[in-house]
Amino acid sequence: MSIVHSAAKTQAPRVWKVSHGKNGVLANRNYAWLMKNKCVAIGYAPDDKLGKGQGQKFAGIQQGDYLYLVRNQKIVLFGRFTTSQPEPVPPSQNSPGWWMRHIEVIRDISDAPYASSNIRGKDGWKPTANTTIALVPEDQLEQFAAAILKPAFKLDLAGLEKFGTKTASAGVDNSPLNRILYGPPGTGKTFHSVTHAVQIIDNTPAPENEVQFQEQKLRFDQLRREGRIAFITFHQSFSYEDFIEGIRAEAVDRQLSYDVRDGIFKQMANAAMYSKIQRQPSGNREAADINFGDLFSAFMAWIEENPHLSITSSTGKQLWFKPTASEDTLYVSHGDSEKRHPAGRERLSKLYKKYASVSAMETLKNKDIITVIGGANTTVYWAVLKTLLKYKKDHLADLKAAQEDIPPEAAIDYKEKKARIREADASDFGAGLPYVLIIDEINRGNTSRVFGELITLIEDSKRAGGSEQAEVILPYSNDSFTVPDNLYLIGTMNTADRSLATIDTALRRRFDFIEMMPDPDQLSSTVDGVDLNAMLRAMNDRIEQLYDREHTIGHAFFMRLDDNAKVADLARIFNNRILPLLEEYFFEDWEKIAKVLGKAAIYTIKASPNLGFEARNKVYCRDAAALLKAETYIQIYQ
Repeated sequence: MSIVHSAAKTQAPRVWKVSHGKNGVLANRNYAWLMKNKCVAIGYAPDDKLGKGQGQKFAGIQQGDYLYLVRNQKIVLFGRFTTSQPEPVPPSQNSPGWWMRHIEVIRDISDAPYASSNIRGKDGWKPTANTTIALVPEDQLEQFAAAILKPAFKLDLAGLEKFGTKTASAGVDNSPLNRILYGPPGTGKTFHSVTHAVQIIDNTPAPENEVQFQEQKLRFDQLRREGRIAFITFHQSFSYEDFIEGIRAEAVDRQLSYDVRDGIFKQMANAAMYSKIQRQPSGNREAADINFGDLFSAFMAWIEENPHLSITSSTGKQLWFKPTASEDTLYVSHGDSEKRHPAGRERLSKLYKKYASVSAMETLKNKDIITVIGGANTTVYWAVLKTLLKYKKDHLADLKAAQEDIPPEAAIDYKEKKARIREADASDFGAGLPYVLIIDEINRGNTSRVFGELITLIEDSKRAGGSEQAEVILPYSNDSFTVPDNLYLIGTMNTADRSLATIDTALRRRFDFIEMMPDPDQLSSTVDGVDLNAMLRAMNDRIEQLYDREHTIGHAFFMRLDDNAKVADLARIFNNRILPLLEEYFFEDWEKIAKVLGKAAIYTIKASPNLGFEARNKVYCRDAAALLKAETYIQIYQ
């Protein structure tokens, strides 16, 4: 599989009219949410009962197409679509059946909308037409420019090129494909990995309060269920076989079998790559565009229904199809011979790309087959390909009908997605949907052991479509593999476990590092008179002097404490989280721990029992009573 994106040919811009009603199903609050998050939406069921093919039109919009938005028959903005496929409106908007597309706003005139009363006509693209979505025909673009683009937005068709092609990016810097959030414990690294992932995928701003975070967390959970986000944690035993691919043993009928299983990284890379395959909506498909995967599956089913089917080879001999349990390989034999000759899906796919019709096979010779697929039984492949193409010709109407509805990604199993990726041409790939893999505690894994040779492939320039695109042959499956440029990696790293300076150099060079340090200003509450902000700031100032800044204490430990919290809640946090950390940091160096705690007498010297010998060490223990007094915590910073 080799994917190199070529420059798009200069062509007339595609402009869509999208209409948002004032009230009705799309309530004002939904409209405000869409505008805040730079989206447009329409409502339609999976079977597209909205009418007039609106759902299919919305699915058929291409990334980079332009739109003008109508609200209550007034023109409010001009923009550009930045994603290649529709997504469901989040459940928080209580709009089931509604689908949205992200946009880049080029001109926003909603404060002074352009009246459309003087733009009359029955053409669907006109603002007064009773249509939700419509494409401006190419031969009417000049009319559109004169009636809307120039007077409403002060733009012209020729000037649209300067806006270029833009993918979804807002709310967070989407440019780093690989990023690591690092800092001491309790600074919200995992918390922020959730918001970063949702911002990358949904083009939304960072949450400003707990309500907005909970909304993004719900969206995060939904995206995980859909397979757009995956979350894993590295540990010392995590390996290449877990992450990329490995051999797994499985008992079937008391017999061990060994299969190559894809790891989470390879699964996410394939899912992201599959989303890049541009599937045309119904009405745009020609006969030659029948997807080979659909054709091959239908052909296999047809053979199963006709078990005694015979075909003629290029030499005029009869061949018979033989039963097979494989989903990817057909078998034929000569007459009564027990010897079976395979015809694999991948090789047939290569031939199909070159010879997509029976007429195209008229000049096909054995040497041509070898040129396309390498060494093989050319007689068998010639016969199977010809039968496949004749089946396509005879059943074209049924095959096209089966492709009328673009199947949702979830309806295609993982194995079929991998097959379609292998069969796709470079020209079949577009921008795709963003996918995110979150790797918690990334510094706890052995980088060279886990990533292996793929540490090179995650570089921006080495990814599919990059300037230095690279591929490797994986050791277990022998698959050709490249990392798509729409798969984002987010790592989290606890600097108290391992300093940034000790991280594998190869990992450091390929990731952007985003520091996340304690932020005492996040703590505005007081607990029974204890100023949490001042307390945390004082402890961390001392830790920086006695140890280093990588072992400071994060504000997240105290975030759940509000003005209604009691000192007993604070004591629980100190007992279970803060004091164990300090004891670990300073290896029970009680003098340094006491300096971190200031004048607070949290530790006392345990009275020595009758040992029978002179005590050599002072034994310290926590004073449970002191931990339940607000004065103890106040003494930390006073």
